[in-house]
Amino acid sequence: YKRVFKASVKLVGEDYLELWARYYLKEYSFRSPQITDSCAGFSRYLKTQDLIQEQVPYWPDFIAFEWAWYQVYHGETCIRLNSAYPVAEIWAMCQPEYEGDISWPVSTQSHYEFVLYQEKGKVKVGLSS
Repeated sequence: YKRVFKASVKLVGEDYLELWARYYLKEYSFRSPQITDSCAGFSRYLKTQDLIQEQVPYWPDFIAFEWAWYQVYHGETCIRLNSAYPVAEIWAMCQPEYEGDISWPVSTQSHYEFVLYQEKGKVKVGLSS
């Protein structure tokens, strides 16, 4: 999980990420060695946890953004997301080397809409249309 969710390590710390990843993996008992089989539902799991909602309510959406980034980087063509939080901006603060690849999504009706896609071998984040 630390390999996929590098920005989350910077955001919440390695111990916190590992703790919740262990809870998630224990609850769902993934048997596949493919990381994609277990990472896909991590954000949904975190949204069901009251303690996460109290401590870092934007983290599940942040994880969804980070997972989308990973998928697009590894070949997915386009992923659309929305969030009540400016997760692209928060992610860029944790990964400053990618800041130039993000067109800042605008808030529309109390949520942010954006799309992740590949362009010339780089993952880009733009406004959802």
